[in-house]
Amino acid sequence: MDLRWILLHLVEETARHNGHLDVLRELIDGRTGV
Repeated sequence: MDLRWILLHLVEETARHNGHLDVLRELIDGRTGV
C-alpha cells in the first residue's frame, strides 16, 4: 500500500457513504437532490 492508494480509498469510501446518506435523506423528506 502506498499513500496514493490510501487517499483514493478514502475518497471512494467518503463518496459511497455520502451517497447512502443522500438516499436516506430523500426517503425521509421525499425530496430529490437539489
